[in-house]
Amino acid sequence: MVALRRCLGWLLTFACTAGALVGRLAAALFGQWQAPAWLRWLGQRLRGMLCWLADRPKVAALVLVLMALALVGGVHGWKWYRSLPKPLVVEVQLTAPEATDYDVERPAPNPLVIEFGEAVAPLEQIEKPFDVADSSKGIRLEPEIAGQWQWENDRRLVFTPKSDWSVAQAFTVEIAKTGALKADVKLAEYEPEFRSAAFTAKLVESQFYQDPTDPNLKKLVAHVHFSHPVNAEEVEKAIELNLGSGLQWQAAGDKPFSVTLDKQKVNAYIHSAPLAIPREDSTIELEMARSVRAAAGGNKLAEAIKAEVTVPGLYSLRFNEIGMTLVDNERYEPEQVLVFGSNVPVATEALQGKVQAWLLPEFHPDTATDKRREPEGWGLSRISRKVLDAAAPLPLTAVPGAEKHNQQHGFKFKAPVGRYIYVTIAKGVPGFGGYQSGQAVAGLFRVEPYPKAVKLLSQGALLSLSGERKIGFVARGLKGVRVEIGRVLPGQLQHLVESSSSFAKPDISPNIADTLTERLVENRTLPPQEPGKAVYDSVDMGAYLNGAAGNRRGLFLVRLSEFDPAHPKNESNEPVDNRLILLTDLGILAKKGTDGSTDVFIQSLATGLPVADARVEVIGRNGLAVLGVQTDASGHARLPVLKNYQREKEPLLILASRGEDFSFLPLTRAYERLLDMSRFDVGGIENAATPQQLNAFVFSDRGLIRPGETAHLGVIVRTANWQGQLAGLPLEAEITDPRGLPVYKQQIKLDPTGFDTLDFASSDTSVAGDYQLGVYLVKNGQRGEQIGTGSFAVRDFEPDRLKVNAVLGKRQTEGWLKPEEVTAQVSVLQLFGAPAAGRRVEGEMVLSPTIPAFKSWPGYHFTPMGRFDEPVREQLAAATTNDAGDASLALNLTRFARATYRLHLTARAFEAGSGRGVAAEAATLVSSAPYLVGVKPDGALDFVARGSKRAASWIAVGPDLKPQAVNDLKLALVERRFVSVLTKQSDGTYKYESRKKEVVRDEKPFSLAAAASNLPLRTDEPGDFALVIKNADGLELNRLEYTVAGDANLSRSLERNAELQITLNKKGYAAGETIELNIRAPYTGAGLITIERDKVYQHVWFKADTTSSVQKITVPEGLEGNGYVTVQYLRDPASSEVFMSPLSFGTVPFEVNRERRQLDIKLDAPGEIRPGQALALRVQSAQPSRMVLVAVDEGILQVARYKTPQPLDHFFQKKALDVQTTQILDLLLPEFSRLMQTAAPGGDAEGALGRHLNPFKRKRQPPVAYWSGMQDIGPQAKTLNWTVPDTFNGKLRVFAIGVTADRVGVREVGVLVKGDLILSPNVPPAVTPGDEFTVSVGVFNNMNQPAKVSLQSKLGPGLTLVKGPTVLEIGAQREQVAELTLKATEQLGDAALTFVASANGKQGRALDSISVRPASVYRTAVTLGSFSKSELAQPLTRQLYPELRKVELAVGASPLFWTSGLSQYLEGYPYGCTEQMVSKALPALLLTPEAERSSGKSLKTFQITLRALRERQNDDGGFGLWAANPVGSDMASLHALHYLLEARERGLPVPPEMLSSGQEWLSQFASGESRGLAGARDRARAIYLLTRMGEMTSGQLASLQQELDARYARRWQKDLTAAYMAASYKLLKQDALALKLLRGVPWAADGQTQDKDDIYYDPLLHDAGKLYLTSTHFPTELDKVGMDVLQRISQRVSTQQYQSLSAAYLLLGLSAYDTAQRRNGLMLTASETRAAGIVPLTLGTGALERSKLSPQATGFRLLKQGDGTAFFALAESGFDRKTPAGALKQGLEVTRDYLGLDGKELKSPKIGEEFLIRLRIRSTGKEGVDQVALVDLLPGGVEVVYRPPAQVNQSADGDTGEGMADGEGEGAARPAWEPPLGEAKQSNWAIDYLDAREDRVVLYGYAGPDAQTFTYRVRATHAGTFTAPAPFAEAMYKPQVQARGVSRSVQIVKP
Repeated sequence: MVALRRCLGWLLTFACTAGALVGRLAAALFGQWQAPAWLRWLGQRLRGMLCWLADRPKVAALVLVLMALALVGGVHGWKWYRSLPKPLVVEVQLTAPEATDYDVERPAPNPLVIEFGEAVAPLEQIEKPFDVADSSKGIRLEPEIAGQWQWENDRRLVFTPKSDWSVAQAFTVEIAKTGALKADVKLAEYEPEFRSAAFTAKLVESQFYQDPTDPNLKKLVAHVHFSHPVNAEEVEKAIELNLGSGLQWQAAGDKPFSVTLDKQKVNAYIHSAPLAIPREDSTIELEMARSVRAAAGGNKLAEAIKAEVTVPGLYSLRFNEIGMTLVDNERYEPEQVLVFGSNVPVATEALQGKVQAWLLPEFHPDTATDKRREPEGWGLSRISRKVLDAAAPLPLTAVPGAEKHNQQHGFKFKAPVGRYIYVTIAKGVPGFGGYQSGQAVAGLFRVEPYPKAVKLLSQGALLSLSGERKIGFVARGLKGVRVEIGRVLPGQLQHLVESSSSFAKPDISPNIADTLTERLVENRTLPPQEPGKAVYDSVDMGAYLNGAAGNRRGLFLVRLSEFDPAHPKNESNEPVDNRLILLTDLGILAKKGTDGSTDVFIQSLATGLPVADARVEVIGRNGLAVLGVQTDASGHARLPVLKNYQREKEPLLILASRGEDFSFLPLTRAYERLLDMSRFDVGGIENAATPQQLNAFVFSDRGLIRPGETAHLGVIVRTANWQGQLAGLPLEAEITDPRGLPVYKQQIKLDPTGFDTLDFASSDTSVAGDYQLGVYLVKNGQRGEQIGTGSFAVRDFEPDRLKVNAVLGKRQTEGWLKPEEVTAQVSVLQLFGAPAAGRRVEGEMVLSPTIPAFKSWPGYHFTPMGRFDEPVREQLAAATTNDAGDASLALNLTRFARATYRLHLTARAFEAGSGRGVAAEAATLVSSAPYLVGVKPDGALDFVARGSKRAASWIAVGPDLKPQAVNDLKLALVERRFVSVLTKQSDGTYKYESRKKEVVRDEKPFSLAAAASNLPLRTDEPGDFALVIKNADGLELNRLEYTVAGDANLSRSLERNAELQITLNKKGYAAGETIELNIRAPYTGAGLITIERDKVYQHVWFKADTTSSVQKITVPEGLEGNGYVTVQYLRDPASSEVFMSPLSFGTVPFEVNRERRQLDIKLDAPGEIRPGQALALRVQSAQPSRMVLVAVDEGILQVARYKTPQPLDHFFQKKALDVQTTQILDLLLPEFSRLMQTAAPGGDAEGALGRHLNPFKRKRQPPVAYWSGMQDIGPQAKTLNWTVPDTFNGKLRVFAIGVTADRVGVREVGVLVKGDLILSPNVPPAVTPGDEFTVSVGVFNNMNQPAKVSLQSKLGPGLTLVKGPTVLEIGAQREQVAELTLKATEQLGDAALTFVASANGKQGRALDSISVRPASVYRTAVTLGSFSKSELAQPLTRQLYPELRKVELAVGASPLFWTSGLSQYLEGYPYGCTEQMVSKALPALLLTPEAERSSGKSLKTFQITLRALRERQNDDGGFGLWAANPVGSDMASLHALHYLLEARERGLPVPPEMLSSGQEWLSQFASGESRGLAGARDRARAIYLLTRMGEMTSGQLASLQQELDARYARRWQKDLTAAYMAASYKLLKQDALALKLLRGVPWAADGQTQDKDDIYYDPLLHDAGKLYLTSTHFPTELDKVGMDVLQRISQRVSTQQYQSLSAAYLLLGLSAYDTAQRRNGLMLTASETRAAGIVPLTLGTGALERSKLSPQATGFRLLKQGDGTAFFALAESGFDRKTPAGALKQGLEVTRDYLGLDGKELKSPKIGEEFLIRLRIRSTGKEGVDQVALVDLLPGGVEVVYRPPAQVNQSADGDTGEGMADGEGEGAARPAWEPPLGEAKQSNWAIDYLDAREDRVVLYGYAGPDAQTFTYRVRATHAGTFTAPAPFAEAMYKPQVQARGVSRSVQIVKP
């Protein structure tokens, strides 16, 4: 205490001293200073307190301790506060609107855009604009201006004002903290501010302007752009112009300037008054003051705008850039041109005499003669009069300019290369505008050298050995040419081929070339030529034929380069050209077939004829012949397959020889020599690789079935050559659903005919969409390649009842119709043949721009008279059919009278009183033109040689396409060139611009005869031309454009394709028949005709002396299906067409008659029968066959777009041309003499979706379809009988398909089914209780007399009649429609409707039904609980409809009874992947007593599950999630193997091979790498299963634990991973380690153990897994499992926090727990509580035995006798009667909107109207949700509109040929799945799958945190008021994550 008192004394002394020091310091700083009163008071109190504490040491000690604690606590508290997680806020980014762009056609103010960092918008408000004054949305703009807000998406808010923003105004956006955004959002800023754009101005341009047409008009022109509209008066006030020195206005007193504003008043154009020309250059200044404001007010300009422009003086004309250039003339010869420019346009005439040029001497005149060695390098400073006296004047020729006055000038001259030219331009040259050149200008330049060139002529490489044997070349600018000839040495050919990539121009280095050849060099001096002129010469290759040894070898590498005779040893690499030249008379053409064999043809290059007895060898890599053959008399030899020769024998080339002559065709890089046939019709399916290749044709009976119906399928198999033995051939048929999952497999063994059938029975829950049937070959018990495929559809549909036909015009024409002739006639018939009167018909027409083309005038180009720029789409006024079923749609095409277009009409006729309809289309060409003019040139016109003879055929055709004579026409020759055109600019000035202009060179009267007129083309001068035909009014009727090229003095490329035109005399031929083909070639010559496809079948040679000839070839035996006639045609050496390719070719397909494969079938059926009558089908075939007969409602086939199967069309589909043709014929060089003549110098030249489907699906009438099954039919007729349903009226399509071993036949007939009174009801597919709607019944009187028809209706439960049927008076063969108003009651289910019409003792009957389904979805709620008291009473949680209601209670002394509720949940689980299938099978396995497990329902469940698991097990032993995929699912594999292991241990017959294969997968998986803790958990489970199987897994456990310690040291021991490892250690007898690990695993607390990387792992699964492992392997630890654990488990289940996998785990856990902790001794009774009292319940003894609670029950009561806890499970399944009015958002949110096709909200759709349903979904959290199902129940009276089916590839005859889309064997690939409905442009949700039913659409996919949209189209079909149930979404593996939208009422009205 003394020490403490002393310390306090020191502290007091220190305080006093410190106070005194502070006072002195203050006095020193501030002078006299006295402390304020409050400070003196505080000091006194502090001293007093310290004194007081000094006298009381204990109190002082306590105060010090408290102060220290407060200090420490404050520091730690601050640190704790800093460590707290900061609230997540959303950033707000506001983009202020920019100034409005007034330069566009329709200016609109820019919007205000607010971007948020994450999704914040209320989902229901996205894309729905609201007014700025709408305060309910929680968003305000201050100050407020008129406009609209809209959430464009959930992150972007946009405000669009109605008028422009005020200028530079400050605004604040106020966002309410509640109500404006979604609930969980906190913004970083709730009142962001911005300022609208300020007023600005910019000087765009200021210039001195000289008017191009008025030389006296000179002025300043300036352009100022403003950000906002301005007033012209205010702008004018702010402008001031100041003239510089010497500058004056032309007229004094004029207003010095004018201001013009554009339409939007944002661009000001300032023009000064005309200016006089100053003597010297001067300036004019423009200044716009800051005072200018926008017309709307706001700020002034930030600064003044100033501009200064130079005004040129009188003598400002100047010339510049004097020099020269080389310009090619029309003969492509370079000319020397003097060029210079001027700053002012000058006329060419003004330069005459003013421009002079001198050719300066080579040496200076002062240089002595003996010293003149190097020419003078002249400069301007050295030019004197003496020099000019010695210079030679140079004549100049002016080059005319494009206009009269130009700024670029040119003069032609001729001067020696390298000499200097001196140029002067005198002063005083007048320019445009009065300007003059004030002084003379001089220039100097050196004459540029002409470009040097040397080039071999043409592009080929072959010279005929029988010809001139000369190759020509052209040189320019050279004194000589060095010719190097490299003769290829013997035995080096293979090296040349292997090292070269091109035949004609091999890219080999000189060093390599020297090793392959003997080189000969000739230096050739060229004769002197005028500079720039070309020299043509040739090299005689014949002189080099004889080698040193005397042998004649004609293969050379030729190289040309520059040779300078003055320096002969110099070598130059530029210019240079080289070529490989082969002197030969042997042309080679090789055709390789699909089997690898090659047909070789040898053709003489001299005669074009085949070469017999030529040796054909294949040369290998080592240069030796691999094999050799001789050609026959037709020059043909066949080579076997060459691919088997390898290494040194690998084929490199084909060598042909005859005597000393040889030729070769490279095999390496064969594509370079390959003929490209792709421009011809050579497409088709791939040819069979072998004659025995199998191909299957697959067909169905109708192509479309409803879920629950059976598809009958047929398979016909053939070998490629139709000769294979098919009996006993094993096949496998597999059907896959739209997701690609197998749903059906069947083994097939063929009989000799190769024809078999199979049936696929779909279920009510089968996935809707396209199903694929694949047929596979089975080899050694394993599935092999696919040999055929087909498809059929499964979906809800209604058969069509109408047939619609649309016709445009009263006559059919291949030509066109005039607008006044076009009428849209629509004919509507009932399918039973009677006219459909009183049907509403709607139509849409589309007018599209088109270029007319007519089949009867091939090759002719027609020009339409008047065109459309854009298509016109228009909805037509609706019409109603008359008594004959006809209606006319008003088109009113006179509006488009002066145009030619294609009219496309779509007409839709609706069933009576319904929105269901049938559409038809028609199209025609429409034009008001009395005739159209067509032109057909004689070839390509992009290059026409000058002086060549070219022509075109012209024809005029009328609307019927018949030729007609036309007079009073004009024929004009037009030249197309670019000229300068004077155009007005936006600022009011004029400028010259370069534009394409047509100059009429000649025009004369013209007439077209009734026959084609052949007109020659003018080709005497080069340029771009057009022949134009016009009518008397000057309207252009057609034109032909062409280009004439000048004389090319260098080698030309093959500018024109050598087109060969082939025409066959008919389309199809029989084997042995002769084909006549007309061949039109561009030149005379000889050729080869082949028939080929997969190989060459036939060939023949021909020679033609004219360009058109008729040739013949015979179709060989053995060719079936189709073939190709191919012609290869070689130019005659004497032909003058040397600028075309020497080889022309073409191919044309043809068909081969199928009669030898056609089975003759006779099918007899009555043309008409009555409903309920037996249909007798009498059938026979010419040969014994197997046959099926099919009869199907034409209404079904029309919906399915089904075509009667045509097997022969499939087997004989057009096959592609697969023969590859290589050749060297196109390398033939023309004779040099011919080339010179043409180009001489100077010359002329299922259960998976069950939960979300409608359980109250209406019971439809069975489809009217008959399938006979396989029948044996032969020459003896056989009759089959089938009774037609008595309610059916319509048309039946009946067809028979018969098959023998070598023939297939199809026969089809039609049968009408008609009663006396025919009823056609139209009802909606589904309604909701409370809906009131209209149904219609069409009644057709098929009797020959009028009738008074009484219509009666009988309604099933669920419907009541509001307004009933009446008596109808119907005329004979007429129809009337009755309407009934119905209302749906509260009774759910299928409501049957029976309609009976009676009159005159006759009766007609029709049946239909409507599904009355609830507005809610089916769900199961499980409540688990326990109680220890003697009594428990509990109410039910849901009010359910009695239909499909299932409320069950299980009570017992063990928590095992909880499994009862879980079992019920799993029984109704809606999905079917491998995990879910196994989970559903677990209750039967675990809860069935042992004595009953091997029989009954339990065994059946096991067998079904086992069969499915077999199909889904992969080769590696794992399991796919939905099928046996190459990459399986780890989770599914572990779960399935666990199930199989549990089943085996319970004595069920698990196949050993399945477990053995699974064990291999487990071993591999357990030893692999882990992906995250979830992956380690799966590995631990795999190790546990392996250990249970008896494997020693110590090493794998150690490896896993090492990885866990390294990566997850703090987590894994609390994870279920440790429990699996503990169980494994326990099985391995390592008890201590096992127990330690298990005890470290805690029971899950709420919110813990959730793994974001594993969607399946949740707290319930964790606890269930631990309970299972503890009960199974650690029974002694069960005492530590308290009731709190079980209660927590029950609470999670009761609050729906479970899914199929966790429920299955809990079943395992509870089963094991019950086995280890079985309790007895309790007596339990149960009763249900009702409003009327209590009713006892009978309790079962087993866990699977449940007590049902009646629909009257409101709750239940349980009584217990005995000590202990009782456990109960309540499962409530069904449909809730009451759906909450508000939306539900539990992890997801969903909205739905009904929109018109224009995107606007739709209130009341009309019958027949199509509209959009837009669904939006997103997760409410920061993360997305996987595997979400979204169910949208359609309102009654609405049907889904599917996308149009994809176009099927057409066969040769334009028909697909069968009733299923078929593949082509192994190569047929399944296309990626696409949703069958949906608007792609308005949807952004990438759904995984979609299932569409008649009353709902179910979507599956991932829901992210941002809004995702799916929009699809529906059609209103029935009038009424309908409930649109709320859309519902849930996560399949997290049922507690769900959302529900808002239901609404939809009223559909009559149109």
